[in-house]
Parts: sequence; structure tokens; C-alpha cells
Amino acid sequence: MTNGLVVDISVDKMPGKKLSQPFIAELSSVARRAWTTAKHKISKAEISLLITDDMQIRKLNKRYRDIDRATNVLSFVCDSDAMLSVDGAPVLVGDIVLGCGVIEREATLHGKSFSDHMCHLVVHGVLHLAGYDHESSAEADEMKALEISILAESGIGDPYINWIDGQL
Repeated sequence: MTNGLVVDISVDKMPGKKLSQPFIAELSSVARRAWTTAKHKISKAEISLLITDDMQIRKLNKRYRDIDRATNVLSFVCDSDAMLSVDGAPVLVGDIVLGCGVIEREATLHGKSFSDHMCHLVVHGVLHLAGYDHESSAEADEMKALEISILAESGIGDPYINWIDGQL
């Protein structure tokens, strides 16, 4: 375990789409960097990261947010009862689901590489699991600044340059 975070990455429901081992390692690395930067009080943590297709993330978005469309990222924080450590094992803090199709379309729209945009959304999801949010303008500014800083440490440029809000 590096930097106090175990990242369990699964790829599901994506026939014909293969993500390389170096790319999977990069996602894990950027997740650990985000967790360390967030300075969360849980030192030995674990997250589950699922990369899936538009149909699967749409079902999850509908079920848990009552929004019937695919999205780029969903974060699910474990409830407090699940946040107990057993014999020094990492604490499962939550799950992140990434919608690969939406991410590919957004990357093209924003003029970014798929890998950079995916890394951005992993950082965004990890920060949500660490307690950050963007409900207010001040919270959004703080979260964006952290995302930009974390990604810069990985050699990834500002993810908000050329950002276009909207549904894809």
C-alpha cells in the first residue's frame, strides 16, 4: 500500500475497450495522490473504482440520483458503520464509478486527452470521498484548486481550461 490508500480498479461492461496496465497504474497513482493531498483522517483507506459503459452508469445515476442519463463520474461514500477498521485492515471509504463513453466525448469536446480527463475525474471522485463538495461557490473553488494542484503534480494541465458545461 502506498500513501495510505488501496485502489481496487475494475473494468466492466466494455466489450472492445481495453485499458493498458500503465494507464490503470496511472489512475491508481493519481487517486493516491488525491487522497494524500486531501489529508483525510483515515490513514489506511481503500476505494473501489469501476470503469464502465454509458448504459451501466446511466442505470446507477437513475437509481441513486434519480437522473436518467449517463454521467462522467459518480462517488458513493460508505456509511459510518462501514468505516470501521478490522485488525489494521484498510477502511473501505467508498466507490467511484466512471462512465467511459461520456468521458471520451467530454475529452474530445474539451480538447483534452482521454487519459488526462479520466485522471481528472478520478481525482474529483476521490476528493468527494474525502469530504469535499461543490455545492457552494466557495466549495467549488476550493475543490477546483485542489484538482488543478494534484493533476499538475502528475504533469497534467488545468482540467478546467476549455471546459464546456452541459450534457453529452
